[in-house]
Amino acid sequence: MRCYKHKARWAYDERDIRAAGRALADMEVRLDDVVDVQLPAYRDIPERDPEKWHRPNWRRRLVSWMYVRGRNKLLQEGRHYDAWGSWRDIGANGLPGELAWEQFVVSSSSHRHLQNIDGTRPLQLLTWSGENWLLPRAYADLLYRWERREEELVTRARLCSSCGEQGPYWGGWRTPTTAGYVTRCPPCSGAAFQPYTDHLRGVQYETLRRRGTRADDYLCRLCKASQASAWDHCHAHGHVRGPLRGSCNTRESKATPHYFLQLEGALHLLERRAAAANSGPCRAVSTWTWSAHTWSRPSGTAAAADSRMPGRWSTRTVSTGSGWSAAAGTRPATGRRTSRRPR
Repeated sequence: MRCYKHKARWAYDERDIRAAGRALADMEVRLDDVVDVQLPAYRDIPERDPEKWHRPNWRRRLVSWMYVRGRNKLLQEGRHYDAWGSWRDIGANGLPGELAWEQFVVSSSSHRHLQNIDGTRPLQLLTWSGENWLLPRAYADLLYRWERREEELVTRARLCSSCGEQGPYWGGWRTPTTAGYVTRCPPCSGAAFQPYTDHLRGVQYETLRRRGTRADDYLCRLCKASQASAWDHCHAHGHVRGPLRGSCNTRESKATPHYFLQLEGALHLLERRAAAANSGPCRAVSTWTWSAHTWSRPSGTAAAADSRMPGRWSTRTVSTGSGWSAAAGTRPATGRRTSRRPR
């Protein structure tokens, strides 16, 4: 089904949803006409080809469900890894890790992504014959059509809209715009948008909104390879940090500090945005996400002395694992991370 974007939100048309539902309801599925689904061998993450793993494959997804639930069962039982034995071996019921079919179904029902493939629920039709896993032929054909359709869509989405160069399979060149997603390679993005030169340093976010200064006129400050979509700014004090694309704007909260700080341009999130000496507590307070902060409250700082900031954080030091302290710009002898603790 086609997905539409309106006011920065994606949605399906209700008419398309009902039409798809009618098509599924009218599909004839004969339970006596079954095929062997021939599930592939399970592979751990280090054994997988990254691009091949991201391709749609409903049989591989079924295998992944089975082995993940089998492994989780052993973990929930508190067994030490050395006592797992050959947990990958398939039992008499076709499942690994001594997993019973009822346990598999119940554990899968608690997670929506472990139930659905192409909007359908295969576990309700999957049957173990004693030697092979079987599915109705019509339903298996439907899943194969889903694979082909997904592959066609991704192949088109990988092509740069300007030069036709093929990008990475997992959508690294895809950029959200007001009209939908657009695919541009880094050279074409660099030619279409201007790099951010930090010329808005210290400007308030609300000032940019009133001026109508658009972030999507610039390249993302973090990756410098795609069109930006939003102004990254300090939510506590309102100072603009720079333009970021959507995925880069949320990357700081999804990655570990050590990984995130290796990215070019990441240190701009730790900059203090005071325009003058008397511009307030922002000079002494860095504005990175709380999950990456180390508790450090040096005496005599403006943040420590400012009694008007109840519950605020004082100066932070981020330990990246390599000894680099991004907030202080020095190499401390030791570094630690603690929980989120206000004063």
